[in-house]
This record gives sequence, structure tokens and C-alpha cells, in this order.
Amino acid sequence: MEQYFYRIAQTAEILGLSRTMAYDLVRRGEIRSVRIAGALRVPAKAIEDYAAEIETEAALARSAI
Repeated sequence: MEQYFYRIAQTAEILGLSRTMAYDLVRRGEIRSVRIAGALRVPAKAIEDYAAEIETEAALARSAI
């Protein structure tokens, strides 16, 4: 079964970030999150969306050079 929600530590590992950075991104709303029974979770789609956004920003930055 596919995993739909990830803990912050798992999100950080998937994205190659520190836990602190992952929490900061969630706090700033750059990565969407939800609360499930009081626990903070990141939907798998939110991780995919964030990665796609970063790739798009990087491509735009390269084309501007």
C-alpha cells in the first residue's frame, strides 16, 4: 500500500533536508501539512508539489542567466 502521509522527519529525509528546515518550510506554508489526531503530517502530494516548484524555480533561474 502506498503511503499517503509522512512525518516531518520522513519528509525531511525524502527531500534531503534537516528536520528543522522541513519544519520551517511547513511553518511558512511552502509545504502543505495537515493535523491527524493532533499529529502533524505532510501529504505525499505536498512533497511532490514542493519538489516540482523547486525544479521550476531552478529552471527559471538558469534561463535568466
